[in-house]
Amino acid sequence: MKSKYFQLCMLLLFSSVTSYAQTTQCGIYKTVDDFKNQQISIHGNCEFGKKAVQISDFFLRPYIYIKTEKGKIKTLQDSIYAVKDCAGNVYRIWHQKPYQLIEKGVFNIYSYKYLGTIKKRTSRSVRFEHKEMTAYYFSVDDSSEIFLLTLTNVRLALLTDKDLDNNLLKTFPDNQSLWSITNKQFNINSFLNNLKNK
Repeated sequence: MKSKYFQLCMLLLFSSVTSYAQTTQCGIYKTVDDFKNQQISIHGNCEFGKKAVQISDFFLRPYIYIKTEKGKIKTLQDSIYAVKDCAGNVYRIWHQKPYQLIEKGVFNIYSYKYLGTIKKRTSRSVRFEHKEMTAYYFSVDDSSEIFLLTLTNVRLALLTDKDLDNNLLKTFPDNQSLWSITNKQFNINSFLNNLKNK
């Protein structure tokens, strides 16, 4: 009896995983128009899991690898606009680096993960430790350049009048304040939305 119950559970689990893999779309957006229209140019096969879409973040191998039903496709990063993985994450490719789109709003907000070095002092020496870090970036729209999310870059992008600039500086006194999130939205996008609604 137990083995039949186990077999039934395994069958249900397998069918749910298979149906998820078949309904989830991943692949390459060749152009910004493809991305805006949500039309994937080259479809990956999510049955391969994380290996369905692979982004090489190494400057000597600037490629995207897509596993399709017909085989593996390799394409140069600078020949495409963005990639969507099986988890639904979108990575915009900019200067051969993958920036994960984490919020669409007045500004598109991106994150970029990299290996950073942290200096640690002990009583006798200084040690350096490697740690994965996240930097935040933004673009004014889907097709514009990507910039580091700093107060200086935001002020340049907005080209605001003096009152708006003062209000911006009061609300966001430093770069880290731009990275804060309230109600699942970056505060800079909330601030800009409130300006649009006035």
